Amino acid sequence: MDESQKRELRKRRSSLAAEARAKQDRDIHGPRIVAALIPAVGSRVTLADFKPEFAPSVQVESLRLKEASDWAEVSVSKERAAEIAACMDKHICSSEGAVGVLANQYLGFCKVQSISVKGMVDAAETIEDTVVFYPRNMRGAILVDCYRSPPGFPPFSLFVQGKDLALRFAACFES
Repeated sequence: MDESQKRELRKRRSSLAAEARAKQDRDIHGPRIVAALIPAVGSRVTLADFKPEFAPSVQVESLRLKEASDWAEVSVSKERAAEIAACMDKHICSSEGAVGVLANQYLGFCKVQSISVKGMVDAAETIEDTVVFYPRNMRGAILVDCYRSPPGFPPFSLFVQGKDLALRFAACFES
């Protein structure tokens, strides 16, 4: 076996191992994450509804959320996050779209007929991660992040990417 064949074999084995890890992670963690997302999407979704191969049209860069967002409310309490989210629920243009967890390769995204941004706050708190929603009729994304910090640092952040979405929710951020 020459070096080229060895490299190809290593590459194929690595790919198969990554697929096996993703399947294992999905089987172990997927049901808990889907259950946590129910307040945001309703009880009609199951793990089978989430498609790892589904890629939204707008990619969100997870390490630069604040800089890449057209609006960001960073480090707020759950009460403030819920207040903003409730306002966003009143002003959302279309609650159809795709929902998932940011940078989660094994879960993927689920197409939904309705979304509750306030429910996204609860979901993000439960899984301590970033829940993302891509509206079907508007370019952009709504992200709710919960990261447990040391005492004194509120754990929630909300981000809106897409100028049209940010304009739609402007009143929610000024209150």
